[in-house]
Amino acid sequence: MSPEEEWVYEEKLDQLSLRLEELVLDAFIVVMQKLKDRNEPFVQEFLKSFEDEMKF
Repeated sequence: MSPEEEWVYEEKLDQLSLRLEELVLDAFIVVMQKLKDRNEPFVQEFLKSFEDEMKF
């Protein structure tokens, strides 16, 4: 493999790595948002019970 071909290969590999990183991060954000949405009723229930306990 010539130095020029090697450079082109490395550039393509870098671009692929960047796209893969963005894809993984986007998927992680979606998963975290879904977890937040699914846990919201439990969090609200916990906060309500905590507020009730704090009343004197």
